[in-house]
Amino acid sequence: MEPAIPGVVWYGYELQQLFPEAGGLVAAEERFEGLTVDSRRPVPGGIFVALRGRSLDAHTKLPEAFAKGASLALVEQALWRHAPADWQVYRCLPVVSPKRALGELARRHRERFRLPVIAVAGSAGKTTTKELIAAVLQKRFRVLKTPENENNQLGVPLTLLRLGLEHEVAVIELGTNSFGEIARLCQIVQPTHGVVTALGEEHLEFFGSLAGVVREETALVRFLRARNGGVILPAEEALLEPQPGEVTFGTLPEATVWAEASVGEEGYPFIRLHYGAEVRSCQLRIPGNAGVRAAVAAAAVAWMLGLDADSVVAALSEAVPQSSGHGYGRMALLEFLPGVRVLNDTYNANPLSMRVALETLRLLPCRRWRWAVLGDMRELGHATEEAHRRVLEQAQRSADVVCVLGQAFAAVAPAYPAVRVFCSHEELAEYLRQRVQAGDVVLLKGSRALAMERILQLWRDNRGEHSHAVPSGTLDMENV
Repeated sequence: MEPAIPGVVWYGYELQQLFPEAGGLVAAEERFEGLTVDSRRPVPGGIFVALRGRSLDAHTKLPEAFAKGASLALVEQALWRHAPADWQVYRCLPVVSPKRALGELARRHRERFRLPVIAVAGSAGKTTTKELIAAVLQKRFRVLKTPENENNQLGVPLTLLRLGLEHEVAVIELGTNSFGEIARLCQIVQPTHGVVTALGEEHLEFFGSLAGVVREETALVRFLRARNGGVILPAEEALLEPQPGEVTFGTLPEATVWAEASVGEEGYPFIRLHYGAEVRSCQLRIPGNAGVRAAVAAAAVAWMLGLDADSVVAALSEAVPQSSGHGYGRMALLEFLPGVRVLNDTYNANPLSMRVALETLRLLPCRRWRWAVLGDMRELGHATEEAHRRVLEQAQRSADVVCVLGQAFAAVAPAYPAVRVFCSHEELAEYLRQRVQAGDVVLLKGSRALAMERILQLWRDNRGEHSHAVPSGTLDMENV
């Protein structure tokens, strides 16, 4: 996420309209160019938004921000009342919430543009779907998209503030972990079209139940229906009921845009895409049913925006999962060692995405053993124990070897004697280094807090010259 936006312009009268507190502090004709949330990134003549995070309160950085050229700072009223007296020299606009004020600035900026804005919500697959939508639409349009998974109350506004005259379409991912977030983000983004990828248990610590998840994630649908926007829904999702005229996608023939899929020798799906009256075939480069679902969702968006079938399949056949730059991945299938394939899906995990990943592992071609290397799922509240039990039951059906890390998995693993429990990333990485052989396929997945990509990094750093050698004969499963 880029914290500084140099080009966006604000006039004093706009600030007065957005924030009543600005009346006596800025003149209507004043001009502010640029915005930043990082005091280290100067925007001379611009606005500094002082946000409070877990580890840093940007209010303490006001001297630095103004020293580097900020003309105005948005600060929190409650904190500003207790600011040091010598800070009164800084020109600050106290607001109830700087984070909310950032969203209001982004909303106003978005209203300056008349263009299609596609929002993507759902319990799993949002980032992959967003990336494929952007890849397809780039065949015709100049596209602004959410970077990586910056889908929250900070990332979404900062993305929208990058809208410029060069853009013709925006694709914005919407995330949530509490009631009301999707509705709030819709107010900021003002989407014209929206995709719900899937619905399943997520953040149950906050949503309480699947019904709570559905209520929150479908706020996007309610927003669009109230404004006659374009709604795009998965045909297989029993919890969603499309209304007449809404577009559906999936692998069912009754969907508006649908695909028949089969898995090729390398584990990547081959699809026949039914796109209106036309049928086109292509090989995807994202493994498993998750790749199929995301690809057809992207095609459904393209259908609504009038792209031709050839452009759609060309884009889908070229798209590959992008590296985060931090080691974690989303359905990224790589040859880690000669003959050893790793499905790196380490960005995050909930029960739905775990099921999808394990199903993908089960379907991947494998000459020897499948390994499920799993880390805890977080924010599941009262459902934690049962959710981890269900994952282990599926893992034992999908994999030959199951390894787990984390307290939640450790608590339920005694009921599954074949499951191997580890206490650290280092221990697990060393176990894999010594036992994984050519012909094996390894799934790595867990919640962000578990940082399961560390296992991959440790395994890579510690592998020896001969760590990929295959011993003669076949290892006994009892000795794994």
